[in-house]
Amino acid sequence: MRPLELTLDGFRSYRTAQTFEFRDRRLVGIVGEIGSGKSSVLDAIAFALFGKTPTIASNTKSLIHQLRDDCHVELRFAVGEDVWQIQRALRRRGQAGHKLVRLADDTSDAAELDPITGDDATKRRVEELLGMDFETFCRSVLLAQNRFSEFLRASAGERDKVLKGVFGFERLDQAHGVAKRRLEAVTDRLSNLAADRTRLEQVIAELATARPAAVAAAERADLLSGHAEEVASLRADREEARRALEQARAATDELASIAGQAPADDAVLDTVQRAGAARAQVDEARAAVDEAARRRSERERARTELVERLGDPQQLGSFGALVERREAAVRGLEASERQAEVAARAAEQAERHAEKAQAQADAAAAAHDQTEAAVATAQADLERVEDERRAAHRAEMAHELRAHLAVGDPCPVCERAVDSTPRRRAAPKTTAAEKAVKSAKAALEKARKAELRARQQHTRAENDLAAARTQLETSTAGAATAAGQATAAQEELARVSEELVERLGEGDPRALLDERMRLLETAERDLDEARAELERAEADAISVTDGATTALEATGALAARIVGCWGRLGEIREPVADPGSLGEERAELLRAIDDRRSEVGGLVSDVTAREHAGRKRLDEIAAELDISDLEMFGDALAHASAERGSTQQRVVDLEAEVERGADLEQRVSSDEARRTLLLRLEKDLRPSRFLGFLLEEERAELAELGSEHFEQLTAGGYRFSEDDRFDVRDMNAAGRPRKADSLSGGETFLASLALALALAEMVARGGGRLDSFFLDEGFGGLDPEHLALAMEGIGRLVAEDPDRLVVLVSHVREMQDSIEDLIELAKDAVTGDTRVVRGARAISAGV
Repeated sequence: MRPLELTLDGFRSYRTAQTFEFRDRRLVGIVGEIGSGKSSVLDAIAFALFGKTPTIASNTKSLIHQLRDDCHVELRFAVGEDVWQIQRALRRRGQAGHKLVRLADDTSDAAELDPITGDDATKRRVEELLGMDFETFCRSVLLAQNRFSEFLRASAGERDKVLKGVFGFERLDQAHGVAKRRLEAVTDRLSNLAADRTRLEQVIAELATARPAAVAAAERADLLSGHAEEVASLRADREEARRALEQARAATDELASIAGQAPADDAVLDTVQRAGAARAQVDEARAAVDEAARRRSERERARTELVERLGDPQQLGSFGALVERREAAVRGLEASERQAEVAARAAEQAERHAEKAQAQADAAAAAHDQTEAAVATAQADLERVEDERRAAHRAEMAHELRAHLAVGDPCPVCERAVDSTPRRRAAPKTTAAEKAVKSAKAALEKARKAELRARQQHTRAENDLAAARTQLETSTAGAATAAGQATAAQEELARVSEELVERLGEGDPRALLDERMRLLETAERDLDEARAELERAEADAISVTDGATTALEATGALAARIVGCWGRLGEIREPVADPGSLGEERAELLRAIDDRRSEVGGLVSDVTAREHAGRKRLDEIAAELDISDLEMFGDALAHASAERGSTQQRVVDLEAEVERGADLEQRVSSDEARRTLLLRLEKDLRPSRFLGFLLEEERAELAELGSEHFEQLTAGGYRFSEDDRFDVRDMNAAGRPRKADSLSGGETFLASLALALALAEMVARGGGRLDSFFLDEGFGGLDPEHLALAMEGIGRLVAEDPDRLVVLVSHVREMQDSIEDLIELAKDAVTGDTRVVRGARAISAGV
């Protein structure tokens, strides 16, 4: 993994967006004062890849700048020939965002391929790409503050985890898992095949029993089929006799029901008497309705005359709306006049503000012109003194050369022999020239800051002037609009008042309208009373009529009941018109019912004899077929047919199952051979076997290479032990062994750096995946000699691979002086935000 470009926005001390470019860079130093955001650059790389930093694993929202509600980190990096880009976003409120894409190329508008979202999915893919998890990354690639010695002091198991990730040995764990799963699968298949063998033996035994059962079932089905036609005929005769008896019983019940439905004679006489009394009550009620209708007509005429004289309710309602409209016009006029006064005062105030803003803008423009002239002057002074400094340096070089020249020596410039030594001159004043350049640069920086402040003040003044002019236009337009609204309100009031005089006459419009409404309401109330009286009379008439109708309906109901009884006997007759004939009609109906009862009795005797003979023959057949109840003959026949089919199918199924098991022994033999092979493969791939052998070799080589680097970094003072425990041998004490915990801080840093250099060298030899290293601090505890040795080792680490990137974070001045490619950071004295002084190589929105 090699970083190409890193962007931070709202991350830790980076309040605004800043982009760092790492393309075509090899050894980069990140320098600056304490708290300027140096370590945050490496934290951002770790956060982009794994969603956490070496010091913050869970409470990641604390990475957001204190004055921001969110932060964004974007890292573009290369893995082999592929370019990837990962984006992570945090929010104080709401969900975090995680996205990883493969880019078609390393351009700003490259197409996005294979997108992955979500924290877990993104983290898994990053671990696959890098071949290591977060802990391995922090122990072999990113050595953060106070974590240099983790690999040195790690347990054997932790070191093995790092080595497996760095050298790609995790594939052996995956191969062991595949072999183990395949072994489990073939073992399961063998278990299933053993069960299949037992099942095949059971099937062969079942087949010997199933074949005779199928023959017996076929014979039984044929016997039942031979009697099916006769049984069906006898059962049909019995069913017909049963239906005839049921019909006879139903006819008997029907005749009894018809006899019970016939009305009694006293009920008919009582109903006719009630109908005569009801007719007299109906005539009296109709006279009362006619009188109430007459009074209602008189009051309707009186109301109509009043409406013609004063107007109907709809017209009076429109007059009321007109009165309300006049009152609203009065209120509107008063409001419009007040609004016009307020708008006029606002326009006067806006005009005074615009004049003041114009004066401020003119003054700011003049100040800006002056600061621009000062910047140009300071720039010219700087160019002049830089020319003088260069001239002084050239003179200094010539002065030094003169001091060592002799006649006959080759000239160091043109390489010709010197004829005569040049005359000595006074030493040039280069120190004064350097001070003059520094002073000119400070003056230029001060002039630029003054020009920036003047330009900002001029911009603010221009914005204030534009706002004042806009406000003046708005206020002037508002005053004109308010004056127009007041004039319109005055005209509306005049129109409404004139229309009210035309419709209601002179006087108070509200009082005139209320009087007309009172007269009309009185007429409406009188008419409502007359209508209510008519409704009561009509309701009484309806009640009386309903009573008479009920009495007449009762007479008709009796006649209809008798007609219904005749209909149930199968005769159609009309209802009798004279209630006195209802008694004779009832007597004739009862005589017809008695005749029908005699006919039904003879039919029952014949059907009973025929049903007895059929039952006797069915009993004989049941005894012959050994069936207790021939009512179940159909079920017995169906069961026998089904039994014949199922037993025959059972034989077919068992024979097919025996045929399918023909190659069972061959399959068992093949899977047993495969299981033997997988058992050996799973055993050989266990971590304690082949992988353990590989790791032991790598640890031994790492210890040997680490000793060489450790000895170089400490000028022969220390080595590592020959085994893989990475104990320290003190060469200043005759190689006496000592624990790594006993080393000083600077010695621990050099030991950790030696292991990191050795690990990188081993990976480079095998074409591994360590394309970048990030070292954070640790140089402060080294003396100048060991610092130089450490930088030599880091130089070799860079030189081993032309594409490798090494990033060092430190505030040590001697280390900074030995690195040409620096990213210099500073801290804002007021806000504490990070400010990039130089070296980012990318333009960002926040700097």
